[in-house]
Amino acid sequence: MLTKISNKINMLTKESRVLILGTLEDYLHDSINKYFIHKDYFDLNKDSLNILNESFFEQFDIIIFSFNKENFNLFQKELKKIPEKSICLICDDIYLDFKSYLNSSFAVLLKPVSEESFLNKIYSLLSTYELEKHLKTKERIINKYKDETINDKIDDFLDKYSDEIIFINNDLNENLERLKDLDMSKEVFSDISISLIKLTKVIQKNKNLSHLSILFTEFSQFLDSLEIEKVEPSRYNAFDYLTTIIEDLILYIDELFIYRLFKDVTLFEDSMSNNIKYFEAQLLGLNVNEEKDNLEFF
Repeated sequence: MLTKISNKINMLTKESRVLILGTLEDYLHDSINKYFIHKDYFDLNKDSLNILNESFFEQFDIIIFSFNKENFNLFQKELKKIPEKSICLICDDIYLDFKSYLNSSFAVLLKPVSEESFLNKIYSLLSTYELEKHLKTKERIINKYKDETINDKIDDFLDKYSDEIIFINNDLNENLERLKDLDMSKEVFSDISISLIKLTKVIQKNKNLSHLSILFTEFSQFLDSLEIEKVEPSRYNAFDYLTTIIEDLILYIDELFIYRLFKDVTLFEDSMSNNIKYFEAQLLGLNVNEEKDNLEFF
């Protein structure tokens, strides 16, 4: 389970700032150092409590309190409020006194705390921020395209195939992460090929999307037949374009099946077709204009 949470948490901690107040056990301290780039440590004493206020806390995405009897008594005298984005680690001998703060913080953990529980709470808090950003993005996109009349006509199709398409997109996301981890194996290309075929079978059922099926079928065949050992190492950077193509496809699927926004298929098809041709040419060393500006990623 720890392996799974560590794989997920990396995506959320890269830009996050964490403030640690008090002393963490060595293994929890190591976890913070492992997953966070931006972190600040303070002892909980009179000097540090003098600078702790709401404005100071606003600089951070997560605040971790590690309380013992001594520093908690000091905290109670100097500060009356725990920020909502706090994760509090407490010991048995302050549990009763801490009860009045239980509903103020995001999470409370009783020491000794396992690394898995600790990371799960961090992941949960950061996920709420990610959800908020997702909802704001969704709101902006919906407002932008809400007057597109075709969006009202495609709901039945989306309702019927949304579950199936979500599974396809999840598989594409997993393989996208493998590409980003520089996994250029036959298995990855075959898995992407399978996802493209599954996607093709769905979009063929809607006349507005059916033109895309030929493009995805041909691209699927190319990836499935790709022999990585025959690609010159000097051309491996072409796989960066493949990564961006898959990202672009995932975004389009999300906009259509999650945000329910049907935009210009012809524009997307032309852009995707040009990008696929460019990727294939770069990979095989064909004679093409090699300026990256010719790419049309959204």
